[in-house]
Amino acid sequence: DAFLESPSPSKRGSKRGAPLIHAITWLLAAEAVGLAAFPFAYAAFPALADRGWGVSKPLGLLVTGTAVWLLSYAGVLSTDGIAWWLMAGVLGTAGWAVLLKRRTELTAFFRENWKAVVVGEALFLAVFIAWTAYRAYDPAIAGTEKPMDFMLLNASHAAQAAPPEDAWLTGQPVAYYYFGYWMFAGLAKLGGVPTYMAFNLALGLIA
Repeated sequence: DAFLESPSPSKRGSKRGAPLIHAITWLLAAEAVGLAAFPFAYAAFPALADRGWGVSKPLGLLVTGTAVWLLSYAGVLSTDGIAWWLMAGVLGTAGWAVLLKRRTELTAFFRENWKAVVVGEALFLAVFIAWTAYRAYDPAIAGTEKPMDFMLLNASHAAQAAPPEDAWLTGQPVAYYYFGYWMFAGLAKLGGVPTYMAFNLALGLIA
């Protein structure tokens, strides 16, 4: 039940529908990033039956996260949710502009291979829902490396620019490989999801 509630006891039970909404917006944000990257996956994986539909979500997170990281590191933009949506939008606009020129080919692909796309998406959703539900039985962010994981996720989420600040060594950048946390923090910003929920939702997405 802790997964479904705010960690604040005073808020417990006040907005029981909000966690489900956060899970949905998280999933929609992941789907949006994947859709933006699909044209590039389509071109990069011609041998796959789904032409990279299943690869498009991690590819979209990777490309969008890298773009935000580089531009924020250079001081061009901050790392707020608008920046993440902007980069996802640029990715999608560029890809679909190219793909529209091949719309006849794309239409034929979906007509002939829609089953592969549907089965792959159904498998993704089934695993995401199942693993997220499993995490709901033990949602505590405690034990082993979870506190450090959560620190890196929060540091990436709070950062105004790359690299994020080390929460355990104030004034210093994170001295650890943090890009995975960076991508999930960005997805949390895209979906408007608080980090204590994003932690477990990220585990469902990884699965």
